[in-house]
Amino acid sequence: MPISGRKGYTMNRKLIALAAALGVMCSMLTACGDDADSSEDTAASVSTEDTEASSDETSDSQASTEAPTEKQTTTEKATIAVPTSPEKITDFDANKMIGSTAGDVVKYLGDDCKIDTDAGAGTYVLYNTDALESTEFFFTDHQWDGQWNENGDNSAILSGAANSTAKITKINITDGKVDDFTVGMLYSDCAEIIGAFPTSAGDMGSTMCGAPASLVYYYKSNVNKDCIVGLHFELTGELDRNLNEGKYNLGKCCDILAGEMEKYDPKLALISVIYAPEIDINNRKTTTNCSSQLKDITNNGKTYTYGVENTFDGDLSTCWCEGENDPGMGQYIYIFNPDLANMRFVTIYGGLLSDKESFYKNCRPERVSIFWHNEPGSEYVLLTDFDQPYRRAIPYAQGDEISIGITQVNENGVTYKDTCISEIKFNG
Repeated sequence: MPISGRKGYTMNRKLIALAAALGVMCSMLTACGDDADSSEDTAASVSTEDTEASSDETSDSQASTEAPTEKQTTTEKATIAVPTSPEKITDFDANKMIGSTAGDVVKYLGDDCKIDTDAGAGTYVLYNTDALESTEFFFTDHQWDGQWNENGDNSAILSGAANSTAKITKINITDGKVDDFTVGMLYSDCAEIIGAFPTSAGDMGSTMCGAPASLVYYYKSNVNKDCIVGLHFELTGELDRNLNEGKYNLGKCCDILAGEMEKYDPKLALISVIYAPEIDINNRKTTTNCSSQLKDITNNGKTYTYGVENTFDGDLSTCWCEGENDPGMGQYIYIFNPDLANMRFVTIYGGLLSDKESFYKNCRPERVSIFWHNEPGSEYVLLTDFDQPYRRAIPYAQGDEISIGITQVNENGVTYKDTCISEIKFNG
């Protein structure tokens, strides 16, 4: 599925829009910030052997005094500079531009800014291939519904867009760079940055475009907490055949494992940057449940708890820990909050992330199932490295509740047979 820009390229806008939104749409088809204060102390290393530990028995469970190592920095939105068309824009940064208004972008792109429609009512795309080649800005504004002229003059709508305060919800880059990734890289190049990672695949079938649209890896930006980035990979012939011949579970999103990707080594064809503000659910509207929970541990006069509420307290040094006397396969957590109705992505911070030593002493979830009304859902593979630079964001569009079940764990080198999840981030 080669993708190129608007000036002399062969690009199907509607297919690309479907590809960039693949994960969310697939989920829908298959029944488909951190404002809280962080704890001053980090969590004790988990052990199910004792719920009341003495200092001699818990030398490995002392609380770390170091701050959580996961980067959670934010960057302010870029100052809009108006180029004199057709001057090239050379300092473009999608992470800073995402969430700008349509009016800001019209000014940013200059006199030759153009507008087009995209899939979905009221959805438009802004671009200027002279000033900023191979980059498109998407926004939704319903004030011009029914006014678009497919074969005529739409300058009035462009003039309206210049005054629109609608947010840019997605930026597609077909020839450029976001973070460490450049369009045109092979999967193996990207894997050198992330580590061997799975991608999601889906088949829209006759419902949408008649063929698998894309392979994609979404991750939560380290620069902007309201930003989700999608790396889209071009299907190779063999992989395309395997998808269409039913080797993978078509009809809903499924994971293509790293080994398969390395075999096919598809090319990075598109980067999408999606505006999806982080949803804070650390409030009284949230209710939780879980299949099991480790009993509290008291160490040196401090009590450590392992409830589900630790997964949305904004503190990576606290965690939910299942309470079974085994690695925890089949255990699950449940979270309800009406604000989750806006959720489009969920990011799971698996393992006890208080420090590197504690992380590897406890089990880490390697596969999780996200299910709906107790029905099994799609299964996703998570990376289990402590120093994970681009943490996977899973598309999810099911409503105001979520259930996450552990289906496989990484227990290499562990001291304790406990599986932990430190934090879950929601973006919508």
